[in-house]
Amino acid sequence: MGGRRIWYRGIYLYSFWRECAEDVVASEEKFEWRRVMADVWRAVASNPTVRSLTILSLPPVVTTAWLKPQWVHFVGQLEHLSIQLWGADNGEGLHSRTTPGYQDFFEHLTTLFFDPADGLLSLEFVASPFGTYGGDNQFFETPFTIGLSSMPRLRQLRLQNCFFDKRLLSFVQRRADTLEKIHLIEFMAAVFVSGNHRNLTWADLFDGISSAEPRKLTDFRVTMRRVPMDLIAEACHNYTSFQREAFRAIQQRLAEDEAFPLFYYGILDDKNGSVCMAPLVILKSFVKGEEFCFLRATCGDCASKSRGFEVPMTLNLLLCKTSFVRCALVPVVVGATLPARPRVC
Repeated sequence: MGGRRIWYRGIYLYSFWRECAEDVVASEEKFEWRRVMADVWRAVASNPTVRSLTILSLPPVVTTAWLKPQWVHFVGQLEHLSIQLWGADNGEGLHSRTTPGYQDFFEHLTTLFFDPADGLLSLEFVASPFGTYGGDNQFFETPFTIGLSSMPRLRQLRLQNCFFDKRLLSFVQRRADTLEKIHLIEFMAAVFVSGNHRNLTWADLFDGISSAEPRKLTDFRVTMRRVPMDLIAEACHNYTSFQREAFRAIQQRLAEDEAFPLFYYGILDDKNGSVCMAPLVILKSFVKGEEFCFLRATCGDCASKSRGFEVPMTLNLLLCKTSFVRCALVPVVVGATLPARPRVC
């Protein structure tokens, strides 16, 4: 990325700058691989029987095939769509998300894939770890651009490597009458970077979905990034006694239950775009305890089922079909000790 474009095997994989329609045409005339990709998409779009489409390592460039009415009709006939977006760094740590061209492609996803998908029943979108999707008021932010009227029949939503934000929550709330399954994988809450802007907390996300009363939702799972405890310890060594006490409480709680979740809060680095953990916000979240009120309780006919965790760090927030349950937060016993010399990643 040290220059105007990404160099990949002797070709430009995608533009550093934003591309307009004329740029797309010019690139396909100049680069054979882009011309071939457009031809392939035209052939795909001409098939009236396709109902399921899976795209792996999608290059973040628009093709002329997507700008034709035939493409709109093709996307409208899909019932299942899975997209895995390509991303990388430049070998020196600079991530794809730092380039305007990459950021711009997220907007094209909405206009070219999500908005025309009137018949879509399930959507899976996997962002690259080098190009996370979503998040408000962040460096190199690419907030969710899914229109509130997009995908009116959607039943299943699976998103990975994303920050949740207000637009995503609004979309899920708008689909409360159709969504049956929501899986949020490797998800993060964003920390605001400036001004009086208040980003959503995990509690806001859970409460927002719960308040929408999703009558058909029977499977809601959240898998967060793991919180490196050595970084939490490092932060505690540098700050107040209150924060050190909070860390000891976390250690004690994890000693009692290895599956106990720490809710991940992060921020994008202002230089290379990498995801950085926000240890103090995580500590404050743990002490405040709002998120834990939404964990699955064991009662009634659910007592013989799981403890509320599908796998470590995965939460199943639904109890007895579709009703959210607020459970009492168990007091944390303080008493664990800090590691002598924490290792910093």
